[in-house]
Amino acid sequence: MDDVCHQENLLSQRRITMQEKYIKRIYEKDIKQLFFLLCTGGNFSCKRENVVSIGMFDENIDVAWGVEDLELGYRFMMTGKQMIYADEAYNYHISHYREDYAQALIGSCELFYQKHQNPILAKLPDLLLKKINLEDFISNYIM
Repeated sequence: MDDVCHQENLLSQRRITMQEKYIKRIYEKDIKQLFFLLCTGGNFSCKRENVVSIGMFDENIDVAWGVEDLELGYRFMMTGKQMIYADEAYNYHISHYREDYAQALIGSCELFYQKHQNPILAKLPDLLLKKINLEDFISNYIM
């Protein structure tokens, strides 16, 4: 019984991140061009053969730290495989301190853009660094 109470207490204290909110809205609005954002390294799962078939994580993108999970999700999305958001699937993640967080993210996003040449990807750092909100990102770059 104590385990059940402890689990319910943890669930009631669950903090929803900005990224989780974005993911849920993208999925609910069925914005297929942004489904790659559903693929976060902290909580993404699929069959092993699907990841192997698209070439695993691109280790060149993860030189400092960055969007290797989103890039994998982009390639996965481009195969046409169905992506599903499950609100009841969650994890607890401890953020790691990064002295140059913004610079590393911008550099990784640049490698992501260079690899795929999708204009949406050029604006991705603005969304991830909260310089623009999701609704403005969608209206300016998607619709």
